[in-house]
Amino acid sequence: MHDFHCHLDLMADPKAEYETRGAYRVTTVAVTTTPRAWQQNLAWSKGNPWTRPALGLHPELVGQAQDEVGLMLDLMPQARLIGEIGLDGSPHLADAFEAQRRVFREVLHRAGSLGGRVLSIHSRRAAGQVLDEIRACPSRGGFLPVLHWFSGTASELGRAIAAGCWFSVNGSMLKGARASSLMAAVPLDALLIESDAPFRGGKGDLRATVNRLAEMLGKDTADLEAITDGNASRLLGNFDIPA
Repeated sequence: MHDFHCHLDLMADPKAEYETRGAYRVTTVAVTTTPRAWQQNLAWSKGNPWTRPALGLHPELVGQAQDEVGLMLDLMPQARLIGEIGLDGSPHLADAFEAQRRVFREVLHRAGSLGGRVLSIHSRRAAGQVLDEIRACPSRGGFLPVLHWFSGTASELGRAIAAGCWFSVNGSMLKGARASSLMAAVPLDALLIESDAPFRGGKGDLRATVNRLAEMLGKDTADLEAITDGNASRLLGNFDIPA
């Protein structure tokens, strides 16, 4: 299986988590919340074909990590996977929202200019603004946006699909009255599975997520797992871990 959005470095024993992903045969995109954390994740992943560290600056931390923005942009030529990045419109982050927007815009432009980047994007309470920034980016042809834990409206989902976004889905997204209709609208060839561990579930929840999603969509579980794993392979197959 695969886990397209997981915070391995925030778990109790990150090094062990990196090492056991192969034992569980889970190909993992290990997102980071600050660029300073990326290089340690890179070291943990070395020689491990099951893990792919992503370079990130989480929107919740932008207000207190302005000194890391330059480092983020400087490291981006070394990282083909970028995440976790994006915007967070939660009320307690309102004072930093414009700073988030500026940083997100800079990261998008840099990713697009470099080309060949896959982005894992946070959009809590800000799906519309995230899509505005993606569509306005003059170099957007150089990156592929994956919306992590999308929680926007049906209209915003339509905009995201039209903008070429992919979607990484965890078990928490499959709860509530809207979940079935939203998931039914997501193209199968743009669908990925994630855990968002340790904030949500762990490795064991990945299969439960596939099972629940297959039930929602009226699909055979094995067929859906093959589709989503194939999607992940398409995105990650050509992504070597930087030396």
